[in-house]
Order: sequence, then structure tokens, then C-alpha cells
Amino acid sequence: MVRSNQKRRVKSNRQTVLTIAVLAGASASLPAISQAADVHWNSPNGDWSVPTNWLPPAVPTSADRAVLDLPTPGATAHVTTDVPDPLGVSVGKGDTLSVETGGKLDTVGSDPNAVPTNGIHIGDGSVGTAVVTGDGRLATAGGDYGGSLVVGESGGTGNLTVNGATAVAEGNDVHIGGTNYPGNIASAGTGNATLQQGTLHARAWGFIGRDGGTGVVVGGGV
Repeated sequence: MVRSNQKRRVKSNRQTVLTIAVLAGASASLPAISQAADVHWNSPNGDWSVPTNWLPPAVPTSADRAVLDLPTPGATAHVTTDVPDPLGVSVGKGDTLSVETGGKLDTVGSDPNAVPTNGIHIGDGSVGTAVVTGDGRLATAGGDYGGSLVVGESGGTGNLTVNGATAVAEGNDVHIGGTNYPGNIASAGTGNATLQQGTLHARAWGFIGRDGGTGVVVGGGV
């Protein structure tokens, strides 16, 4: 287990690689930034690829941000195929994103990409959960803010579990518990990552407990 006041490299029982940096700061809300069109999850339990599970009824694509915020406890979106790449993904309101065997969910990337609402955000302002199993893949593309994988921000609590021999969760930067927006604006949160099998990979940096946040990573070899 790794907590916020320790700087070290983290390696899971498979290929998990996080370079840990601890930064101090106060919490703040996300600055007003022009966003893509939001497409909202609208099923208590359904497949990501079914258009009627979204509102408006269309599977998110590269012009959209997929927002899982249905106020039904445990509402779950299942990714079981290689789905179209959205600009960003946000999970909150107690919802769950489940990326399963055969499932591939990557966000569109570019570098630079200074739009922090792009990328993947688990526990964005409320409770959110992501689970990656089997050979599932949950990943961002590109760099900068829009290439980040964030677990717990804006006062929210994020939970990420990776449990599959070839399961992957990846971001350019990986933030477990808190993040930082353009203009050096801190956004604290609580992040929990559980690594049972597979890979949690930061292409650049991994942060645990950033900018006033609290982060915990649990897994073999941590």
C-alpha cells in the first residue's frame, strides 16, 4: 500500500509502472473551459455499444465526452467490444464503468491537449468506479492534461480495479487522489486503485495524493 507522503516507484505483480510525485496544494473546482458535446449514460445496466443506452441516443464518438452520471446506484456500462473513441470519459453519481474481455475503450488523443475534461475521470465530483477485467483495455491517447487518467477529483471518490492477466488501465499521467488543472489549479479528491492482475501504466508520471488529495494503491509488489 502506498500513501500520499512518500515518493517512490510502484510496480504491480505484472507490469504496473508508476513514478510517484507528491505535490501540495489547495482544492479548487474545474475552471470554465469549452467542452465537447456530453452524451450521458441512461441505463441501469447495459452495453456501451447500444445507442438507446445513451442520452441523446447515440454511442459517443470522437466529438463527444461520455458521461456516466445516471443517478441510479450501481448503474453500469459494460464495454465488451472495441468501441468508438470518445474525447473523454467521466464516471460519477455512483455509476460503474466495466471494461471486460474483448472490450477496448480509448480516448482520442493529441499532444499538446490542454483540455482537462478530455481523458478519463473516475470519481469526478462524486463517487465513480471503473473495473477492467480479462483482456480489457481502458486508456487515454496523447499527452498533456487531456491524456490523463484521474481517479478521484473535484471532491469526488474514485475506485479503479484492474483484474485480468492482460487487463490494462493507462494514461499519459495517472493521478490517484487529486489532480491539477491548467493555471496550477488544484482539485483534491480521494482515489483508490486495486491491482490484482494486469497493468496500471503511466506513460509519463504517476501521482498518488496530489494537491491535497488522498490516494491509495493496493496490489502485489506495491
